[in-house]
Amino acid sequence: MAWFDDEADYYEAAAGPLRQGDLVLAPTISIEPGGGESAGVAPAELGAERLVVLWSAITSTLPEAPSIAARIRWDLAMVLPHDCALEKEFNERAAQLIAAGASEDGAIAEASADSRLDRHIAVAPIRGYEDAHLERRQGIRNGQRLGTFPVVASARYLIEPGWVDLDAPTTVARSLFAPAMRVAALSSQAVNYLRAALAKHWAHRDLSRAEELSRTIGRTIVAVHAAPMPKDRLRADLVLDDAATITLEGSRKPAAPARSTRRTV
Repeated sequence: MAWFDDEADYYEAAAGPLRQGDLVLAPTISIEPGGGESAGVAPAELGAERLVVLWSAITSTLPEAPSIAARIRWDLAMVLPHDCALEKEFNERAAQLIAAGASEDGAIAEASADSRLDRHIAVAPIRGYEDAHLERRQGIRNGQRLGTFPVVASARYLIEPGWVDLDAPTTVARSLFAPAMRVAALSSQAVNYLRAALAKHWAHRDLSRAEELSRTIGRTIVAVHAAPMPKDRLRADLVLDDAATITLEGSRKPAAPARSTRRTV
């Protein structure tokens, strides 16, 4: 059984401050040209989607903005940034307070109470498989489709199977997330897979590493493929510009950055 088939391997209870991989209830938005309906009563059920007019053009001539509407969805979403990014300003403020003579506990408490720090959080919508093309669904379930991340069904957390759409992130104010809006958290193992999916999506390959290896080998690397290996082993096949392949094996997977947080709220 793959890791993403078992909810016990995939989820854990959400606790403490927001963290990377948390599943939350949140609005996600895409901006579209044209008109829409007027803003009105909030959606009363998950999965509801509305096209709301934001503004209407008068002249339709630049530099005036065109008519714009927002397609807003109210549903499950996943927190994307690493814990370090979620607490960047908080950590800087705590360090300043400690340098000024405050105790570590006092600095953490004071920085945690400052609602101006790290106000914005990026989340991505979780969609059902009916929203994906039929030929893409199995690849998404297996964690192999670029720009997606599988979400496991959970009887404990009442979550349907689906996938995170990494192409459609939305910035949401941290203050929106009341405790009741946090549904579940990813396990440390699942977060590592999320990080890999994000890395592949935003930087399909690590160009600096590829260039360094190319200089060492004396050939240009045109493709890198992960190869199946026993548990806790890493192997990659490097395809060169003359169609030759070099296989690299490591004794262990590189250690992922530790998940940590000092924020108290």
